[in-house]
Amino acid sequence: MAASILLVWVCVASYAYALRCGGPEYNTGINGQYVTVQMLMEEVYTKSCEGRMWALVRLTAGLLNKHLEELGKAVTHLLVRQKQITVGMPSKKEEAITCPKTNEELKEIMHRAYSDDPNAFMLSQEIIVSLGSLVRTEPKLFVEMFRLRIGLIIQVLASELARIKNLSAADAAENLMTISPFELKSMLFSLLSGRLLEEFVDDAEAARETRTGIGSFRRHIEERK
Repeated sequence: MAASILLVWVCVASYAYALRCGGPEYNTGINGQYVTVQMLMEEVYTKSCEGRMWALVRLTAGLLNKHLEELGKAVTHLLVRQKQITVGMPSKKEEAITCPKTNEELKEIMHRAYSDDPNAFMLSQEIIVSLGSLVRTEPKLFVEMFRLRIGLIIQVLASELARIKNLSAADAAENLMTISPFELKSMLFSLLSGRLLEEFVDDAEAARETRTGIGSFRRHIEERK
């Protein structure tokens, strides 16, 4: 099983290289047939979705420049409630979304923000969609919160996983990509409400040791300004 998964990752890396060098329509000529890089990547994406291999789902979706259908509605739900959104990583250029956008405009913004990071490209979309859902069902979580910095939220989530699971920053970032969309939304809810994240720790003893340290999402944001 492990060998099969490793082989899939090697294939994805090869496809990603071919995608960058030859473009999505590059003909690989596998078995003497017309098989483009995009066709191969779509197949890996479909299989990853079926197997719920979330890290592969996000990577291949990002490489294929896929966009979540709910993204535009989620952005609108946040904006009409006076919540400004910024995309992009804090260490790089962030771009603000301050008014409703068409799907094409959002596509261009996301590409500018995450052109070199397919994982963040997809994870950011998932986070925005989750926030758009939470702002409707749990509006109290967003009281006095006027700007939602998506890149910073990704960093906070990764840093919490690193602290709770005793991981390095790199391992925590990888671990974040493996969680399901449901787990991601649950983590966002926990951080926004200031609850603890010990439910994401497998070891019960380790979970008890984290009960005093997590603080609230707002405090994390303040510490990183």
